Amino acid sequence: SRAPNESQAFLQQARADERMGLLDDAERHYRKVLALEPNNRLPGLGFSRIRFARGDFEGALADTRAMLGRSTHAGSR
Repeated sequence: SRAPNESQAFLQQARADERMGLLDDAERHYRKVLALEPNNRLPGLGFSRIRFARGDFEGALADTRAMLGRSTHAGSR
């Protein structure tokens, strides 16, 4: 199957885009990875980093907790 190779290529491109500050492109490439490999957790981390880079700290934290399967209120109180 070509999916893992394509997925890896999109993942590498997304990371490169992210490093260069091309957040829209990075997000698009992470979505392509998810389309090919819905259970791949790496795009979720990428989405979280992108939200953080855009200043959406609450959203980044919520994304990370959701990806880890935790409630957004885990550990509070």
